[in-house]
Amino acid sequence: MSSLSSALDHALSGLMTTASRSAIASRNVTQAQNEDYTRKSASVLSLPGSGATLSAVRRSIDQQLLEKAIEASSISAARQITVDAFNRLSTAIGEAGDGSSLAGTLATLQGSLKDYDSDPSNDAFGITVASAAAAVANRLSAIAAEISAVRNDADQRMADSVGHINALLDQFKVVNEAIVRGNGSSSDLADNLDQRDSILKLLSAEIGIRTSVGSSNDMSIFTDSGVVLFQGSARVVRMQDAYGPRTGGSVLVDGVPITGPGAVMQVHEGRLGALAGIRDSFAPALGRQMDAIASGLVQKFAESPNDPSLGLPAAPGLFVGTVPPLVPTEGEIIPGLSLRFGINPAVDSDTGGNPHLIRDGGLAGSAYVYNTSGHASFQDRLHALSAALETLGQIDPSLGFGSEGSIRSIAGQSAGWTESRRQSAQSDADVAGATASRAAESLSRIAGVSIDEEMASLLDLEKTYQASAKIITVIDSMLANLLDVVG
Repeated sequence: MSSLSSALDHALSGLMTTASRSAIASRNVTQAQNEDYTRKSASVLSLPGSGATLSAVRRSIDQQLLEKAIEASSISAARQITVDAFNRLSTAIGEAGDGSSLAGTLATLQGSLKDYDSDPSNDAFGITVASAAAAVANRLSAIAAEISAVRNDADQRMADSVGHINALLDQFKVVNEAIVRGNGSSSDLADNLDQRDSILKLLSAEIGIRTSVGSSNDMSIFTDSGVVLFQGSARVVRMQDAYGPRTGGSVLVDGVPITGPGAVMQVHEGRLGALAGIRDSFAPALGRQMDAIASGLVQKFAESPNDPSLGLPAAPGLFVGTVPPLVPTEGEIIPGLSLRFGINPAVDSDTGGNPHLIRDGGLAGSAYVYNTSGHASFQDRLHALSAALETLGQIDPSLGFGSEGSIRSIAGQSAGWTESRRQSAQSDADVAGATASRAAESLSRIAGVSIDEEMASLLDLEKTYQASAKIITVIDSMLANLLDVVG
């Protein structure tokens, strides 16, 4: 009798274990298309004298590979943000050989000045110079506006990213606490662990992270630069409101700056790191280059008084931009000038201006007239202006283009600087994307669900279930016969 009872216990435990394993396999099939789901399997424990039981639900996961995949995804997100920004900036500047690019409009202006110099009395040539100058000013202003738009966009997206980071950290806290509470118990924590990993993937897309797991299966999160984001509780991430044409508010974690020029522990990965680089480094550098060109144009085309004894300063001529009017010294860069840059309305014939003032001078007033005799064939001023765009002069070494150059050379080098960084960013993005893709594929091979394998497993489990059920039926019949004999 006891042997039959023991056999029945074994059969029943086998039946229950098989049912649990079947439920897990069905769960795998149901979640097969969920990228955040990891394949589950049963850990079966043999019990002396009473068969087997389900001791735990295990996840098919390689933690090191998961961490590499998360890091690769974070880097890829950052690289794509950077290349998108440089695509916008490169398009705004244009290619050097394109007539509508900044370099192209400067070449057109120089050509029109030489034409006017060859025939100073030709009104049409004067109008052409004014039109070419307007094209330069419009292009430069458009580039400056696009740089500003790229920075504004990056700043807004940084604020959005900070909001997402805080929300994800709050979600992480809830899941992490559930895992800690269930640690060491018989609770099935596999789905909670999947959820925690899913939050980490989303978080890493926003900011570069590193993690560590404690003895209670609790997890701490750090930025890629080592600042604590979560350790028992979520740290407060906030963004300062300060914003200007060349500066932006820093992102702080518990008061520690992780973006901005003064950040010692600056983040580099994820959207936040890339956006900070665009807002605080790349875009301001290009904006400074445009300001250098605008400042150089105002300085090179400025007018000097015809009587030095008057003690008058140089005054803006063909190109203007500051209020009150100001002429920078050679190599000086007036911050933000490219955003306010334009031509002197006194030469615009469409608004009643006189293009011959380019030839004669006097855009700044009668004290600045060069052609004091009023001759229509006066060429001295046009000679000087036609050479101004290629005349070497002192430039600010901080631009990275040396200490001497011309306006046209700065424009060409600026276009090359932008395109070089765009190509480098694209190459980095391609490599990062491929690395992230390979890491995700490798992780999927380990953690992903194969429906064919799960269906085959279900068929095997069905046979096992039927065998256990048959054993129970036989034992039941034997017990019934035994009771009949005893009775």
